[in-house]
Amino acid sequence: MIKQLFKQIWSQRSVNLWIWMELLIVFICLSYVVDYLCRAAQTYGTPLGYNTEHVYKVKLAMVSPNSEAYDATQTDSLCTENLLTALARMRAYPGVECVSVSSGAHPYNTSSSNGSRGVDTTWVHGYMYTVSPEFFRVFRITDEQGRIDPLVTGAQTEKAVILSAETVRKLTEGGCTVNIGTGVMNYMDTIPSYFVAGVCAPTRYHDFHDVYPAYYTCRSELRLLKQNAVNAEFCLRVRPDADTEAFVSQFRKQMKTQLRLGNIYLLEVTSFDDLRTNYFRANGVINDIKTHVAGFSFLMLNILLGIIGTFWIRTQQRRAEVGVRIAMGSTRTGIRWWLMGEGLILLLLAALPALLIDWNVAYTLMEDFTENDQFQWQRFFTGQLITWVLMACMILLGV
Repeated sequence: MIKQLFKQIWSQRSVNLWIWMELLIVFICLSYVVDYLCRAAQTYGTPLGYNTEHVYKVKLAMVSPNSEAYDATQTDSLCTENLLTALARMRAYPGVECVSVSSGAHPYNTSSSNGSRGVDTTWVHGYMYTVSPEFFRVFRITDEQGRIDPLVTGAQTEKAVILSAETVRKLTEGGCTVNIGTGVMNYMDTIPSYFVAGVCAPTRYHDFHDVYPAYYTCRSELRLLKQNAVNAEFCLRVRPDADTEAFVSQFRKQMKTQLRLGNIYLLEVTSFDDLRTNYFRANGVINDIKTHVAGFSFLMLNILLGIIGTFWIRTQQRRAEVGVRIAMGSTRTGIRWWLMGEGLILLLLAALPALLIDWNVAYTLMEDFTENDQFQWQRFFTGQLITWVLMACMILLGV
């Protein structure tokens, strides 16, 4: 039957050529749409490498020097002592599991910095986070074996740096051997400024960002507070049973007085659910994705109507041919399968060159698109298969 279908297609090649060209162009366009959606779904489904459930950010502030409440006798050393006292009182609050201090490090942060560090002569660009040891407990960041304690222990030494697994992978690809204790240099330095104290699981900047190299520079809480004062990030993890809807209001009410130390006062307490929402609202990532999805949905609707319409009209125009086949003994089911088979073979003939074109486009452009120097063949062929199935369903529905 397949051989007969090929003969039939060839005998009507003048008409089928236009249909083949339509299927080729539509396949290429639709495969791009499918790949984008597959990539977005794959990225969103990849583990973030941290956990922000039951975590809150506490923001402290300083009384303005122009305020009547300003205490001019407060020195920098007194300010640091007051911040250490505030940190201890946060830890003592009922329901709080742990508290960390950091700078430009917590998730959904617009203040993170990035740069290059290296081992030997291999430099890897990544995000730079400055954290206290408890940061790994607060955000449940683990090593590749799922453990938190080794990272916390390693982070307690000055000049320690925790590398993400993606950082190690890129350093290894560059010919380096990375072990605990390996020296890490700032960009273009010749002497290591840090040493590797641990390797954490791959982390992502946010939900729609690919895995990217990261360096967690470890500092003591005292040093972080001296350097950043009230601009330091105070993040606390709350026990699930204590994390109620009233937690924020209760914390503000009870800690307002306790955190009024010198010129320091409690400004706000924000859950990371709210931080995440505000972050995406500010940078427009979700709106951008929604715009793409809406545009692609409209394109897919047009493709659906176009393919169905083409094969609907094509089938209607062959009513005389169908009548002859019925007169010669063909069944309605047999004719249906004959028309469907012809359409699927035309699709297959269009998909083969389309696959080659998509492969060349992906090979030359996708490395920049994925942001991780690795073209994902599994996603590519999955997208091509999904595209073929979608178009096959449209053809069958049209027939």
